[in-house]
Amino acid sequence: MKNFAMIGIMFATLVLALGYALGDQWVLASIVTGLGFLWLAGVWHNWDWATSIGLVAFIGLAALGVRLELSAVWMLFGVVASLAAWDLVRFWRRVAHTKLSGQEPSLQHPHFQRLLMVSGLGLLLGGAALSLQINLNFGWAVLLGLLMTISLSWVVGSIRRGGE
Repeated sequence: MKNFAMIGIMFATLVLALGYALGDQWVLASIVTGLGFLWLAGVWHNWDWATSIGLVAFIGLAALGVRLELSAVWMLFGVVASLAAWDLVRFWRRVAHTKLSGQEPSLQHPHFQRLLMVSGLGLLLGGAALSLQINLNFGWAVLLGLLMTISLSWVVGSIRRGGE
């Protein structure tokens, strides 16, 4: 399971670094690569803080890439890959610290299915958001943000209740 998490980190690093490199931002591509190696080292040495910092750094770098007008598609793939890698690391650590560590193969398959479904949905919705342009004033944006937050909280609560 740890290998899948590390492959996910490598993929997220590759996608973000490639997005910066294609935009001729070689210094930032090197920074992404260095942070990717730091994240890998953190997982390898079981540094708990490295996974959260890696995720925040990669999402921040993807946002910076969009701000620098680099390809938003590469940045979207980088964010989704970073979230998937973060999830894999967290899942591996949760399973390793429980009595279920012997049942790891039976737990992996359903988790991978859900992760693939959520990642695909994130890419689909992110791609739709990149292709649509709707002009909203600030009030509508705040209202939609609140509705999304409430809806997401309801969905996560429903999933948690269904899993118990």
